[in-house]
Order: sequence, then structure tokens, then C-alpha cells
Amino acid sequence: MAAKEGPLSSAPAFFIFLSLCAAILLGVRTFAPPAAAALASALLCAAAIFAGTAGVVPGWRRMLCLVLMISFAVSFVSILRVRENISFPDRVETAGKVLLSREWGKRRAVLIETPYGRAAAYTRENPREGAKVWLRGASFDFKRAEERGGFDEMLFWRGKGAVKRLELFEIRETAPPSGVAAWRGRLDGVFAGRLYPLSAAYMSALTTGRRSAAIEEPHERAGTIHLLSVSGFHVGVLAGLLFFLQRGGAARTAVVSAAMWFYVALAGFPPGGVRAAVMAQMCLAAEALGRPYSSFNNVSAAGCVMLLYNPWSFFDVGWRLSVLAALFITAGARFAGRGFSGAAALSVLVWFVSAPVVAEVFSSVPVAGLFINVVAVPYFAVIFPLVFALSLPPLLGLPFSSFFAALSEIILSFSQNALEFLASLAPAGVGWSAMLFVFAAAVFSAAAALRCGAPAGRTPFIVLFSVILLLYLRSV
Repeated sequence: MAAKEGPLSSAPAFFIFLSLCAAILLGVRTFAPPAAAALASALLCAAAIFAGTAGVVPGWRRMLCLVLMISFAVSFVSILRVRENISFPDRVETAGKVLLSREWGKRRAVLIETPYGRAAAYTRENPREGAKVWLRGASFDFKRAEERGGFDEMLFWRGKGAVKRLELFEIRETAPPSGVAAWRGRLDGVFAGRLYPLSAAYMSALTTGRRSAAIEEPHERAGTIHLLSVSGFHVGVLAGLLFFLQRGGAARTAVVSAAMWFYVALAGFPPGGVRAAVMAQMCLAAEALGRPYSSFNNVSAAGCVMLLYNPWSFFDVGWRLSVLAALFITAGARFAGRGFSGAAALSVLVWFVSAPVVAEVFSSVPVAGLFINVVAVPYFAVIFPLVFALSLPPLLGLPFSSFFAALSEIILSFSQNALEFLASLAPAGVGWSAMLFVFAAAVFSAAAALRCGAPAGRTPFIVLFSVILLLYLRSV
């Protein structure tokens, strides 16, 4: 390791994160004993560190032992958790609370908190999020994907904390929504009653996380649907505005932290939003303590925290895309430069890095997103705060409300029409392929290796080893 920079000084959390991800995959897809799988993951961590280390400095061995010990411990615990036996009665007749309710074809998919644990169900009823319910039904194991790349019901719902699927015989509300869920419903109602349709839909998506087809479809075709998901983009904009508006010191840290977590809670704790909030909290803590921090290392640490809370989060596509994109952006930002050309190149490469994940889950990824995101991300970084500001007068009943509401609608209508036009220039989609996966893995591995301080001469060998390893892990 170089005296000033190397894997253990640049991003120790990244190697713990790698070990944790590998352990969860081995724990779910193999029958290896937990200790053996955890040891294999820790050895992988050690190999990655040695591959990127050019020379040692005093204290290197002590730091190496600490990172490997933590890697083994968190890997072992996570494997035990993904393999734990689930105690859930075959038949239930109990009270519960609806945590999630969303459209699912002609029915609704609901996530319910019960005394036995969380369960998922499909119903033609429409229980509201946050409402208390009484239910009667039978529990079953989740279905597994019939082939790789198909929809895996178990991984989808386990990623959201559910342990069983319920076949409901009866479900009824016993109490109206309460808490944050009630506030989300009231806000959506206020938006719909006081704003024009597009403005109301965008305000709901940006605050409560609830998206309508009217705004989802244009963004899906344009490959910019991630801009509607409450994630690092939105949390970063909010935290950045508050950070610079508030005076320094402990008061600023407290105000920014409280507002940020309230926003994430209001949006329903989406994976990308939680990841961004944990990362931002680490940065705020480091700033308050006067300690240096690394965004790349903080993303890795945030990923570890979320996986320790729920190891099944690894299989949640929202979590994967959020962490993958954040890791690559924070790794590549150092080399991309501060100009538009660097940002554009980084945006294009992010599309390639995330494309295999999107294509595998959603069958294809829009080619339009390859070039649209170059301008869409900075454009909407300005438009979203502007729409929020223009929506405040009608929401608060201030003078000239009609003018501001109409102006917001015009801006959003123009934005959507522009997205539709740009998407029509490249209407095709790209499906998953081994070539796309290998290219994405190579680009990500190279960026991560260089960000961790690996010597440039070793980087090709690190990339080759990483690609082979990722292909193997994907096949198990």
C-alpha cells in the first residue's frame, strides 16, 4: 500500500461490503455451512485487498486483521439470518397493519405486519396503507423463479421483509390509516385538490413516493424512471439546500438530519432514499466532528448497514440499482473531472453499469436513457425544486395561486413532451446478454479498483479476476 493511499486507507468499508454481498449470495444459493461460506467471503475480501496493495506501511497488518475480522463476523451473522427457520402458522386469524398497498395486475399486492411477522398477499380489496386490519387466511411459501431472470416471488418479497404469502379468505379495515401513512394520504389528497393533474402527480411522486401511470410511462420510455424514485438524487437536493441555507454548527446538523429522515419516512422508506440518508448522515457526522470523509467509503458503509438490518435487501432491485449507481458515481467522479464532458461520460457509463440489472428484472432497458440522462439529470435537478416552489402558493392558499399552479403545469407539460420526443428518437430496448454483463462488470471493477488506490498496472488483472468471479457468483 502506498503511504498516502491504498485499499485500506481509501475505502475499508468497500471490502467489508464485498464480503457481505458474497456471503449473502452463497448463503441463499448454496448449502455451504455458514462458517465455511463466511470464511470464503472473508478470504475474497483479503484477496481483493492484497491485489490492490502495492506496499505496506506501519499499522497495515493491524488494519487488515480488523477488516477481515469484521468481514467474517458480519458475513456469518447474515448467512445465519437468511437461513433462519421461519415460524409462521399455516392458518391465521389475526389483526395486522398494512405497510404497503400497490396495484398488481387486476388485484392489489399488500404487505401486512402481523404478530407472526410480515406477510404478503394479493387481494381484490383495497386496504389502505397504514390502516389496521383483521384478516383470516392460510400461509404458503413464496414461489421461486422457474428460470434465471424470471420473476422470483420469494426474493422480491423477502427483500421487503415478508416471510410468507397469505391466501386471504377475508380482510377488512378495523381502523383508518394512522401515523406517517395517514400524512401521506392527506398530502396526496391536498395535491389532487389544489394542483393541476401533472403537478399533483409529480408532487406525490417526489414527496410520498406514490407514482401514477401518467408520469411513469413517459419516464419509463425515456429511461429516466429513476428520477421519480425517491433516492440519492432527491435526498441529495434536499440535504444540499438545507445544508447551505442553515448556519453552521450542531444546529445545522440537527435540522438537516431531522428534515432528511422525515422526508425519507414520508416517502415510505424507499431503499434508494434510505441508502442516501444513511450516507448523508455519515457525511454530516464527519463534518460536525471535523473529520475527513470519503463518499465512496460512505456508500459502502451505508450498504453494509442496510444489509445488516435486512440481508434480503440485497435482492431488492431498488436497493441494487441505488447502491450500484452510487458506488460507481463516487468512484468515477474523481477521474471524470468537473466539466460537462466528464459528467456526460460518467452518465453514459452509469447506464452501462446498471443496464444488466434493469434488463434482467424488466426484460429490457431503454436505449434512449443512454443519452437522455446526460441532460435530464441536471435539468430535473433544477425543475423539481422549481415545481415545488411554484406549488407552495396554491397549496398554502397564497395570492396569485392560479398563476403559479398554471406555470408549474406548463413547465411539467413541456418537460414530458420533450421526454416523449427524445424517447421517440431511440425507441428500442436492449435485453440482458453476457456481453453486456461482462462489459458492465469490467467498467465497474476498473473504477472501483482505481478509486481504492490499486496500481494502474494491476488494474487489468483485477478486472479480469472480478469479471470471472461475478460470472461465477451469478451462476451459483
